[in-house]
Amino acid sequence: MKNTVATILKGYAIVHAIAGLTMAMMFARPGQGITTLVWMASVLITSFIIYAFGEVIGLLQDIKTNTAKTARRVHSAGSDPDNGDLELLPDGSVPAGGATSADSAALDESLILAKRHRDSMIFYVIVGSVLMILLFFVFIGLGL
Repeated sequence: MKNTVATILKGYAIVHAIAGLTMAMMFARPGQGITTLVWMASVLITSFIIYAFGEVIGLLQDIKTNTAKTARRVHSAGSDPDNGDLELLPDGSVPAGGATSADSAALDESLILAKRHRDSMIFYVIVGSVLMILLFFVFIGLGL
């Protein structure tokens, strides 16, 4: 299942890069090569961060989907892994019908870390966008 937000962010990042590079070329003047390069670099970096954030959201969706499948397998096995009544195969592996409570705990911890990472990515995208807007107004104000 594709995540709509992730797809929109990836599309927006591509449009942002194309529009930003086009604007940089439109505002470019003779003798202002460094200003144009800084503008282009900031547009590309911001677009890359937005695209990466879309990828993170997509990966979080995949983790959520896989975790839900694992939880359904554990509950459909008809055993309570927390009580340790899930039988193991002779080689010590978990049967195809379910997972152990250690697996569930590891998945929960992974989801918590992924959500924290998502929150920090939101912060960086917002900061990058604000810096890009401020840089735009500085260039316009200086007449560059």
